[in-house]
Amino acid sequence: MDSRESKQDDSNQEVKNLEVLAAKLALIGSALSTFGDALQTVSASIELQLLQMANEQQDSNKQNQELKQMQLEIDQLQKQFNQLKYRQNNN
Repeated sequence: MDSRESKQDDSNQEVKNLEVLAAKLALIGSALSTFGDALQTVSASIELQLLQMANEQQDSNKQNQELKQMQLEIDQLQKQFNQLKYRQNNN
């Protein structure tokens, strides 16, 4: 019976070792998954910042175009004003 108990103890120990190994692997897998989630979060944050910068650049370009158009209209109005002033002085 001692031999049978010894084999049973060895078998129980082997099962326990496998259970510990499985738990360690599960822990490592969980840690890797958490690390992957963190990387994904950082990536999403960077992409959001890039999108915001692109939107700001578009807004800035639009404002620059509007300012150029306004300056063009001001220049045209000044030219018309000067023409009217010249006509007024010559009459």
